[in-house]
Amino acid sequence: MAILLIAGSDLRAETPARAHHALTGHWGVTRAEPAPWLPGEAAAARKAQADPLLDQRISFSSGAMSSRYPVLNCRDAEFMPTRVPPQGLFQGNLPANQSKVANRLGFKDAEIEGIDVTCSAGSFSFHFIDRSTALFALDNMIYRLKRR
Repeated sequence: MAILLIAGSDLRAETPARAHHALTGHWGVTRAEPAPWLPGEAAAARKAQADPLLDQRISFSSGAMSSRYPVLNCRDAEFMPTRVPPQGLFQGNLPANQSKVANRLGFKDAEIEGIDVTCSAGSFSFHFIDRSTALFALDNMIYRLKRR
């Protein structure tokens, strides 16, 4: 029993480190679109607004997420891997027919890998389309990140 507890403790201690490596480096915000759960008029209004995150760089390093955008800037970040079905993307906010909506956003797998980042600035879920592309939601917008 003691051996299992020790082994389990070691695995839990390594999990955040492994998760961190999937985001390590510099990413650029290449696209912003209204979240699919927004009603038509609200989505049109959001699309018409200039987006301060577009073309911004977000960097991830050991225990930190940094950006010129204050909400995405913290030095006390914890990284945790996730694996969710389309119904779990963006904290479960996708509208009906989640698999179709997820597919339209670029997700092809039945389970999507990601990283949850928690820090003093908030909690953020980054969902991977592939190793160099991730999506996250903030203020009813979906942002596409590309690794730089």
